Amino acid sequence: MTKYLSVLIVLVCLTAVSMPARAGESHNSDIGFSSSLVQRSFRVGHVGVELFAQDRVDAASLLAGVDFSKAATPQSIADQVNARRKQLYPDAEIILSLTPGDKVGLVKAIYWWNNTNCSTCYWYAQYTSTVATMFIDDVQYGSYNVYDRTGSGGWVFRYLVGAGGAATRATYGPSALKGFKGSAAGVSSKADVVMYFFN
Repeated sequence: MTKYLSVLIVLVCLTAVSMPARAGESHNSDIGFSSSLVQRSFRVGHVGVELFAQDRVDAASLLAGVDFSKAATPQSIADQVNARRKQLYPDAEIILSLTPGDKVGLVKAIYWWNNTNCSTCYWYAQYTSTVATMFIDDVQYGSYNVYDRTGSGGWVFRYLVGAGGAATRATYGPSALKGFKGSAAGVSSKADVVMYFFN
């Protein structure tokens, strides 16, 4: 994933220059998915943290010892949580959503490990932003139809990414609702997904 992550970071830099509840379908800023994951929300220092996972996943154990200081970047926070995740819940579907206290640049960073979908399932994330980037890494099995959207328009199909593949997508323009969506292409699918939304 490291080589693909460096590609994403370059892409982001280039484009940037120019209370438990269940998530549901919405056409506003949010994360949506077909699976049954429980949302837990926290405020840690200056960072808003949302963790979506099955009931069996202990959020406190994933966040224990993570550096949420003002100097910590979303990527460094995610790396620390990911290290804990690999030790404790390597096969669980887990979404880490980070909202910096200062939204001058980054609106939202989303790290979605083991994004798992049944043959008719989907996932999406959409937030008001000027630049939005998505990276799908390590499609372990199955395949995804990938879509994006801008403003009030519908989801636009962009491409199919299959097992063993990886893909990136970026959208930019005036501040508006921007989002990405993936749907399993007729078979169960699993991959890691990273998304960033910028002011």
